[in-house]
Amino acid sequence: MAKPVKRLIIVIGALSVVSGAYLAFKGAEFSEYFSGILIGVVLIGTALFTRNPHLPGLWALLLLLACQGTPAPDEPERFPYRGWNILSSHRENGLRTLDQAAAYGVNHIELSHYQLCHDLKDLRQPENRAATNFFIEAAHARGIEDVFVWDHAFYALDYYPDRFKVESQSRPEDFAHHTTKFAGGLQQQLNLDDPAFWQWVYADYDSLLALVPGLDGVVLTFIETGSYVIYQHSEKMPDPAQKLAALVDSLGGHLIDRHGLKLTIRTFIYNQFEKDIILDVLQRIERNDITVMIKMVPHDWFLTYPYQDYVAEIPFPVVIEYDGGMEYAGENVIANTFPDYFADAFKHYARYPHVVGYCARVDRFEETTAIGTPGEVNLYVLSQLAQDTSLATEVLTRQFIADTYGPEAVPWLQPAFDSAFSFILASMYTLGTHTANHSRLNFHRPNIYQSHTTGEWYPPDQQLRWVGHGVNRRFHNYRDVIDVLSFPLALYGARPQLAEERRHRRTFLSPLQNRYRGHAQRPGLGGG
Repeated sequence: MAKPVKRLIIVIGALSVVSGAYLAFKGAEFSEYFSGILIGVVLIGTALFTRNPHLPGLWALLLLLACQGTPAPDEPERFPYRGWNILSSHRENGLRTLDQAAAYGVNHIELSHYQLCHDLKDLRQPENRAATNFFIEAAHARGIEDVFVWDHAFYALDYYPDRFKVESQSRPEDFAHHTTKFAGGLQQQLNLDDPAFWQWVYADYDSLLALVPGLDGVVLTFIETGSYVIYQHSEKMPDPAQKLAALVDSLGGHLIDRHGLKLTIRTFIYNQFEKDIILDVLQRIERNDITVMIKMVPHDWFLTYPYQDYVAEIPFPVVIEYDGGMEYAGENVIANTFPDYFADAFKHYARYPHVVGYCARVDRFEETTAIGTPGEVNLYVLSQLAQDTSLATEVLTRQFIADTYGPEAVPWLQPAFDSAFSFILASMYTLGTHTANHSRLNFHRPNIYQSHTTGEWYPPDQQLRWVGHGVNRRFHNYRDVIDVLSFPLALYGARPQLAEERRHRRTFLSPLQNRYRGHAQRPGLGGG
């Protein structure tokens, strides 16, 4: 046999063996990898030990068998985590949601908030437990692989036995930012250094998880919680980031190792000062089998907020959370057709290779839902882009309208779909700041002017909003918007906490001068 031919046969045989071994390593069926290895061995052996030059037919046959017997391994999915989040226990809407989820290729469902499972302890309520198990079974019956519930650790301080508490060594001002959310106490703290406390927590979780036997995973939030772990006592872990990382490793490890559950940790930041703490926490977590979920915008669901600017620094697979339930934009009771808004965000985050998917809320509470409303287009766009990020948003919008309302409706409905975003900015926002109370137009919510300020998330030189329509001038987010629209400081006299926060916001700009890095901003959202 000619040497060039022999070398070629040996190379082909070696590739066939390697390919078969790779399939075996990846857990393929025996029949899928054995033939490739066998053919490779035969090719190499024949080339090495056969001198008969009259075997071209045999070479051709063996090569054909090698190609057929060793299929190339499937390419991994770009976005394997494709999720929807149900917040309501409304069963009719929930089943319609699951039907549509299966049709859109959704493979992950989250059940959360107060009608289902905001905390695992909610499952002790018979109605919550029944609704949660109902949807778990219904999702699995439709071929949806993963069903998760939410949890927040730790719960309110009075949930835990007094024997695990010590007198607080903290000062009241240490709690200033979280006092309105913090359901624990200022006089007592949980003793994180007590091993008996952790054993009690593990046993409690064991009893709670026994109530949802079909569960596949947990979404664990450790920021907005009843007893925020950074405020608990520990001499071994004086640093807040240490406490947060220990919580994830300890409690998360119990969920994964003991119960075989998957774990997504959900985190967000209330202000830029918290970002460095969160990044420090993520670097300290020792487990490598978790996923991190962050909102598409910082803090909360406001349409004029920028994208998260620290995604690249997260050392875990990342899932981006979207709000198709429109908590602050009309809850799909009014038209919430924002395909460009969602598509631009999805394509922005798709540039990061460790972003592995999305999870979108589909409702708010009670009977509100995006399914069956024009706002379903947002969920449709996300599902299609998860398959192909090159798809044009305008084409997807037209396709959704044609499929839902008929092709003849496209030229009539597409302009209406395109105008919904501007309509919301004109009715629920004032000069780029959300001035409603969630989706209620009462304009008397103090948070609007303290913790929900658009300017907080932009660098100082970008805290300007352009208004056209004959006005044609720029407005500063604080001097011209917040300081003009907000209530007089005297109105907060009965609540000094709010007065302190208001003072804090007025002096918030200067420390930010060097804190922004790699800041991403959506184009076209500055106009009123």
